[in-house]
Amino acid sequence: MVTRQRWQAFWGSEVAAAVDAGSDSPAVERLFSLLDERERSLRTYRRARLVAGSQGQPVLSPAFKAMSVLDSEIRQLEDRFGLTPRARAALGISIGQARLTLDELNRASIEAVTEETANPRLEEVV
Repeated sequence: MVTRQRWQAFWGSEVAAAVDAGSDSPAVERLFSLLDERERSLRTYRRARLVAGSQGQPVLSPAFKAMSVLDSEIRQLEDRFGLTPRARAALGISIGQARLTLDELNRASIEAVTEETANPRLEEVV
């Protein structure tokens, strides 16, 4: 349930505009799979923080170690997709920039090329 809400929140966010749903899908799906697994590990850990060790002694649940490993992977993917303010800044993404679509960027490039070819000085060189 939590993962589904996060998934919907992500795709409804302005940052998702910078994600290519086709080529970025495997990494986005991996991120949410890891988030889901972490949520499951957290529930397991909350039910039994201590478990019996090999000699019957109480030891920290292996779910805690699993969460630590998952957190590391999750953080890396969050950084790649700009899912924290710091990560967005490091990627040079502002919320306004994330709204630019590939079509808008292409249109701007075409306009720049058109302006260059319309330059009479350029025609003289050619």
